[in-house]
Amino acid sequence: MFLKSLSIFRFEPEKLSLSEQSLADSLNNVRFQPCGSNQLESSGFTSPLPGKDGEENSRLAYQVGPAIAFAYKVDKKKVPKKVVRERVGERAAKIEASEGRKLKSAERKQLEEDVIIGLTPQLFPEASITYGFFDVQKGYLIIGTGSSKAAEDIASHIRKGMGSLPVTQPKVSSPIADMLSNWVSCLLYTSDAADE
Repeated sequence: MFLKSLSIFRFEPEKLSLSEQSLADSLNNVRFQPCGSNQLESSGFTSPLPGKDGEENSRLAYQVGPAIAFAYKVDKKKVPKKVVRERVGERAAKIEASEGRKLKSAERKQLEEDVIIGLTPQLFPEASITYGFFDVQKGYLIIGTGSSKAAEDIASHIRKGMGSLPVTQPKVSSPIADMLSNWVSCLLYTSDAADE
C-alpha cells in the first residue's frame, strides 16, 4: 500500500482502544455492497489485501506492528450527459409537439430524472479504492486522499461502523504555503551560499 497523497487525523490512543479484530468487526457494519441495478453509487469497506486466485479476501483490517490497514471502496455509475441531453430533447420535442406548448423547467427536470432512472440499470460501475491505516501507538488516522471531503466521508463511515470516532485534523501554526515557501527559499539561499 503506497499513499500518493494523504489526509491526517489525530486521536488519543488511550481513548480509542483498537485492535485488528475490533476494527474489522466495526467496519463489517459498513461493508461494501456492489451497486444495485437502480443505484448510481455504493460505498463501504473492503479488504486491504488481495485474495487468492482472484477471490476477495474477507479480512477488513490487517495489522502490521502498530498500524492497522483498511480499504474503502466506491462504485459509481457515470451517466453520460450527452445521452441524457439527447433523450430529454427527444422526449421534450414529442410532448411539446403533441400538447402544442413549451415545457416548463420543472417538467424538463422531471424528464431528465426519468431518463437517468431509465439508463441506470444499463450502466457499469467504476470502482475506486482508497487505502488508509490507524497508527494505534502514535494516535494517527491516515487516509490516502488529498481531498478533505473524501477523507471526512471515509472517517464518517468509520464513525458509523464504530459508533463514535473521536478524531480531529491537526492544526498547523502557519499556513502550509508559507512553510513551503520558507523551506524553498532556505534551500535556495543555502545552495547560493555554497556556490560562492
